[in-house]
Amino acid sequence: MQLLAIMIDFCRWVKTQAVNLNVFESEASRTNAFHWQTAIVTTRVYLLMLVLAIIILITFTSLQNHTETVSVLNPSEIIYDDLYTQYPTTIQCPCKHISVYYRLFTSILVRYHPICSSSFISDRWINILFNANISFFYPIDFRSSATGQFQLLASLCSLVLTSVSDAIDDFLSANFLTPYIFSRLQFDEQIQAQSLFVQISTENIFQNLLHLLRSTTYSNRLQTALQTSRSHFFEFNVDNTASVFSYGPSFIDFRNQFCYCNLRATCFLSSTFYIPAAYAIPNYGAYRQAKLPMANVTGFVVGCYPIESVLRSTLECFFDSSC
Repeated sequence: MQLLAIMIDFCRWVKTQAVNLNVFESEASRTNAFHWQTAIVTTRVYLLMLVLAIIILITFTSLQNHTETVSVLNPSEIIYDDLYTQYPTTIQCPCKHISVYYRLFTSILVRYHPICSSSFISDRWINILFNANISFFYPIDFRSSATGQFQLLASLCSLVLTSVSDAIDDFLSANFLTPYIFSRLQFDEQIQAQSLFVQISTENIFQNLLHLLRSTTYSNRLQTALQTSRSHFFEFNVDNTASVFSYGPSFIDFRNQFCYCNLRATCFLSSTFYIPAAYAIPNYGAYRQAKLPMANVTGFVVGCYPIESVLRSTLECFFDSSC
């Protein structure tokens, strides 16, 4: 009974302390009943907010995921793929060697234009086209222009092959750097992106070189062997002197429209075999499209400069047995 009485007295004391608890006690609350009651209410609100804050903090902490690091020594590729499937965002597998040459795991297949692997750029074909009497033909006749154009085409193919080969060698000799293993998809994306960069940069370098060559040729008014970009002729005077005249050729199509090489480097006409009568009339640099040619060379053109003609030619006739 005595123990029960003690317990009852203790509970009453706790209740009294809880009811009268004042953590904001001040001189005013001790001497004024209103301030004392206000401090009591404030204490209760404060304790309630404190308890709620603690509950929220405990709940938030318990809901958070706990990171646990599990180490797997020397996993096989199958085990790594399985772990990556389960933990794609958190798995980390450090590499023993952080760099490896691209050539050890990468191969590049390049597809060139068929003309660069055909017999049309061979010395044998070019020698067949060459004619000792080449100056006899009309300057824009296929028999006159083809030799130089195919020589240029062979040089362009050789330059492309060398440029691409050097770019590939540089790429394959470089190191692939990574401190961690990539997934197969990420690895493929990295390799494809790097390969695309090499392809675009090589293409841009070659195009810039070609643009420089074309601009230099036209800006300096370089004269071609066929004199299709610039022509000179001599005129003998009665006083036994000679005058030299220089003029820029023009190309005239079926619609009688003129294109002057002095103004544009891209003048051109379709390449054909001209009848002998075309050579008998002095043209003084005015090259007119043949109305009745002996034969047409489809997709092959001739113009002011061989390089412009080659770049504008589709070469389709050389891959068509019926041409």
